[in-house]
This record gives sequence, C-alpha cells and structure tokens, in this order.
Amino acid sequence: EIDIKKLIAYSTLSHVALIILILRLKLFKVVYFHLNIHAIFKSTIFMCFGFVILISYHGQDKRLVSLTNLNPLLKTVYYFSGLCLIGLPFLSGFFSKDFIIEKFIEVNQDFFLVVLLLIFLRNSRKELFRNIEGFINKMYYNWSN
Repeated sequence: EIDIKKLIAYSTLSHVALIILILRLKLFKVVYFHLNIHAIFKSTIFMCFGFVILISYHGQDKRLVSLTNLNPLLKTVYYFSGLCLIGLPFLSGFFSKDFIIEKFIEVNQDFFLVVLLLIFLRNSRKELFRNIEGFINKMYYNWSN
C-alpha cells in the first residue's frame, strides 16, 4: 500500500484483533486501557501525517512524502508516538502491553498468551521497520516534473 492514510489505518486492524482476543476473556478494564492508549497515539500519528499531507500539496503517496525537511517538533512528536505504539519500555504502550500480558498470565491462558506475544512482536517489528524504511532513508521527489 502506498497511501499514507490507508497504511496507518491498516495497522489498526491488528490492534482490533488483539482487542477481540482480550474481550474473549472478559478483561474489560484491560481493553479500555489499551484502547485509550492506542487511540491517543494513533490519532497523534494521523495528525502528524495530516500536516505532512497538507504541506506536500495534498500528496498522499508515501513515496513522495518525506519528513526530512519538516519541523523538528513534528518529527519528535511522530517518533515519540510511534515508540509508544510499539511498546518501548517505560512509555505508555509498554505499560499497556505489560498489563495485557499480566492479565493473561493471571487467567492461565497459555495458548492465548503465546498468540498475544506473537501479535505484539509482529506489530512492533512492522512499525519499527516501517519507520526505518520510510524516514531514516531520505526520500526526495523531483518537483520539476
């Protein structure tokens, strides 16, 4: 997928699967906590990319949009939100995922715990490599065309 908004929205689908898995065990407080954490930081990423789309003349193709020449504050907010979503230790995403794992251990759901850990690892890896691929490597667009 090359549309930035769709790319961000598709990454939310894995969190929906995670939330359904948690709801199956009737852990409503855990779902509420994780949903709030995810919503706050995902909406922050949407706002950052909304600004990027606005200043790039409404270009939504991820190959044409770059954060390299943007305001350092915007880049910092984007990277901080991404790190929270992947669960970097001592950020809110870490506490959310730690809380989920703790509750799964309490209810003795070993199979679901393994599935949950695989989902966490997959999402973290995907988010991290997307950041590296998209924004550490400089992307330039020849505006003279």
